[in-house]
Amino acid sequence: MKIAIDATNLKAGGGLTHLKNICIQFNQISNLEYHVFGGEWIADLDIRHKHIFIKEFKSMFKQEWFKLFKLKPLLKEYDLVFAPGGSFYSKKIPYITMCRNMLVFENAER
Repeated sequence: MKIAIDATNLKAGGGLTHLKNICIQFNQISNLEYHVFGGEWIADLDIRHKHIFIKEFKSMFKQEWFKLFKLKPLLKEYDLVFAPGGSFYSKKIPYITMCRNMLVFENAER
């Protein structure tokens, strides 16, 4: 299986730590090939296949344009897209998103 991980909005903190731990687990699965897509913040991660984009993240406008018009065509060659940042949508590409911040569902936090 070939999986793409959309790490375009996991730039620091708990999201990046979570991504590191996911990759450690994915490294143990022999028949899994995974590729991580993101900015320079994924450069230091222990990942075999990383796709680092720098100029595409210079501004919020460039970032969103890139994700909508450039990233999605790249992801079409994968069996599945995993978006641990929770912000991905496609009618043509199978995907799984993850919401790590559950506090928004707590009455006191809302």
